[in-house]
Amino acid sequence: MNTINVLLTGFGPFGKIHNNASAAIINFLRDNPLIHPHNINIKFLVLPVSYLQAPSILKKWLENNPEFVPDLIMSLGVHRGDYFRFETKARFQLTSKAQDIDGCSMHAFKPLIQHDLESSLNIKLLCERLSEQSQHPLVVSSNAGGYVCEAIYHTSLSLALAINEKSVISCFLHVPSLDILPADVQSHFVLKSLKEYILVINSTF
Repeated sequence: MNTINVLLTGFGPFGKIHNNASAAIINFLRDNPLIHPHNINIKFLVLPVSYLQAPSILKKWLENNPEFVPDLIMSLGVHRGDYFRFETKARFQLTSKAQDIDGCSMHAFKPLIQHDLESSLNIKLLCERLSEQSQHPLVVSSNAGGYVCEAIYHTSLSLALAINEKSVISCFLHVPSLDILPADVQSHFVLKSLKEYILVINSTF
């Protein structure tokens, strides 16, 4: 694999989180293209924290940009922990009791596929490689939280399966809040993750 196409998504504000770390990472990377690896072509998309809007916007973005077929859809979301958390699976039945920015509950989410989905990326291997060179704690998780993060991860995995032009992989990374790690530090970690992704995907497929 030479140059890879990456669609990197994040989320806007919700609840008491006015500056979402996932959106801050995207804004930093968008504003600093010179730090991008030469063999990674990144497109960016910030989504609303909405069970209905976020999946629809992601689907429409892919439909409206047929010239850009992603090799990887990497979704970012913020969590309460002080570590980076890679998610391995997404459930189609959500569990969070929290409402989204539209005031909707988890029942508003309409999954494209009616069963749980798992990433085809070897996330354990990815984290092992990252742990050898990162000072930040990493966790592999099989519980994406049951909120809009899990809804968009399930949608992303579903859409990846529907793209037939080439093999598309989807993964989800929960990141710490900005008061724990600033956006520039987190952005460099995301870029490092993408570099390791290339090595892992080449050793897996």
